[in-house]
Amino acid sequence: MNIHKNSHVGWMGAVGFLSSCLSIYSASNEALSAADDGQFLVFFSRSFLRERKWVVIPLWEGDLRLLKLEGGEEVSVTGILRDHCLGTENKYLNVASIESAQWPYLKDAMAATISHKEINLVETDPAILFETSSENMPYWGHNFLWPDDQRFVVYTNGDNAAFIAGDRTELEAMLGFKYSYGLERLVAQNASHPGWQHLVGPYTAFCAEFA
Repeated sequence: MNIHKNSHVGWMGAVGFLSSCLSIYSASNEALSAADDGQFLVFFSRSFLRERKWVVIPLWEGDLRLLKLEGGEEVSVTGILRDHCLGTENKYLNVASIESAQWPYLKDAMAATISHKEINLVETDPAILFETSSENMPYWGHNFLWPDDQRFVVYTNGDNAAFIAGDRTELEAMLGFKYSYGLERLVAQNASHPGWQHLVGPYTAFCAEFA
């Protein structure tokens, strides 16, 4: 994997962007609400989406190497993202993972761990992010991907669900399907998933707020 930069400066820039576009939620009563019960569910900030007038389109597969359509067709989302970024003169893709952490000295303190790197899309296929190798270990948790010009942001748990936020017209043209289709596929794929069944309602309701 060709790493463009893995420095404190790059990490701080990523943290600054993430702090503006993400919030921490809890999932209850078929909705994502401000976390007040210890849950650590990281997703797009409502204020950020409203400010940019962005839509959130479900991608229904967390492994973005392969998105299976209803008719059996297969789409490489990583390939689409790479082509789109390079076509809009974005040579680098930011990759960040976030997880909760415990502060050893203050039991009631809130803490999180954020890892960040940039990959060179000219030399590297982002599909490698979902492969196990000596340079990469896929993380099944809160992962975010975005180009340097911040024209869209992808969330993926690396397993069974993902979402992309951005301008609706641009995203639908890039992906080749409508917001409504992505929403239907998310429900169809995960409504009976043992680990995600209780999250389908809150996520679809959240997406509907910005449709």
